[in-house]
Amino acid sequence: MQHVARVLGPQTVRLSVAANRSRSAYQKYATEVLPDAIGGFAGPLAGLATFASAAQSSWVAIVACDLIFLPDDWVERLLSSAHTYNQNVVCATDKTSGKHAVCAVARRECLATAATLLKTGRHRWADWLASNQAGSELFASKELFNINSHDDAKKAEALLFNKTVTY
Repeated sequence: MQHVARVLGPQTVRLSVAANRSRSAYQKYATEVLPDAIGGFAGPLAGLATFASAAQSSWVAIVACDLIFLPDDWVERLLSSAHTYNQNVVCATDKTSGKHAVCAVARRECLATAATLLKTGRHRWADWLASNQAGSELFASKELFNINSHDDAKKAEALLFNKTVTY
């Protein structure tokens, strides 16, 4: 979270976090920490549903807090793509694997589709992107690497020290 907050700080007016646990840990990095509007650990779409009513600006930057190698200009790159191609949502896409990271910019009104998807049992980030006809901007695999396991933490450490890593 520390890296994400450091990178986002200069690029945003407010830094808000949606979290169901460890909320006090996030408070030192964020302007506000909100509980998910939809309980039960419904994933990133629950956070989007939360911000559908809480967001105050016309554009929102969305990112998972475990993307520790995000470049400093990621918001600028995604917004530039959104404006250039007239997209309401643009997500960061791994240029090697084609996977969409939980890293995007979106017009505030696009966040509301997350609650609709959750009500129909659809919890996947890809479902939300598709429902908003999201565009994509290519990023290097390392820039979108996230830590979800002990093995991922080992890979991240190797990346920090420029060792060869297989994704």
